[in-house]
Amino acid sequence: MNRVSESNSEKFVKLVGIALDENLSFKYHINHIKAKLNQANFILARSGKFLTKGIRILVYNSLVKSVLEFGCWVYGHCGKTLLDTLFKIQKKIIRNVVGVKGRTHTNALFIDLNFLKLPDIIDYNTKVLGWKIYYNRAPRNLCDGFEKFSSLRETRSTTEHLLNIPYCKNIKKEGSPCFSIPKCWNGMCLSLKKIDKLGKFKSALHTNYINDYRREPICTIKNCFSCSVSAR
Repeated sequence: MNRVSESNSEKFVKLVGIALDENLSFKYHINHIKAKLNQANFILARSGKFLTKGIRILVYNSLVKSVLEFGCWVYGHCGKTLLDTLFKIQKKIIRNVVGVKGRTHTNALFIDLNFLKLPDIIDYNTKVLGWKIYYNRAPRNLCDGFEKFSSLRETRSTTEHLLNIPYCKNIKKEGSPCFSIPKCWNGMCLSLKKIDKLGKFKSALHTNYINDYRREPICTIKNCFSCSVSAR
């Protein structure tokens, strides 16, 4: 296999804004996102006392949400350790948006702001892309890379709005879009997949995540430090 560059100093190449290394680990792209998130967090932390909550939300949507969403259906299926570093920074930012002290539990904050957590941002955008592919609303060159599931005989699965999942020998390659997109799409409930209006689909999908947050158990740890910080 030939390298893209013979230069030892060039560890990755950028393709449509995504930093790709030879192992497709996305670690260089994650580091690029971290740098942008830290800059946004610095702005919110330093100017939080002078900005209204509405302005802080605007800053979040402009400098954080847009960065996390860009290409997340590509980089979002990399190693969990890399994503956890981004998620921790996102929670720091959320605390600064609301204006609470560090270490405060963030689940209630995400509900209050109606924001999605990073893992769900990735899942949401992957499923939205799956919707566009299934209903032929994505670019043709992208749609052509996927096939709807078909069967020679009538079965229950033929009516479940499925996409074909390609066979993958290497588990490390299951994070690639050709595998992750149909897997996410097929895993949704049929009632969601039957929504043929993009706006309604996005709204229903987003609501499901927020409802899941509301069902998360409240902290019951005795003398929890995070709870004591938020109560001050």
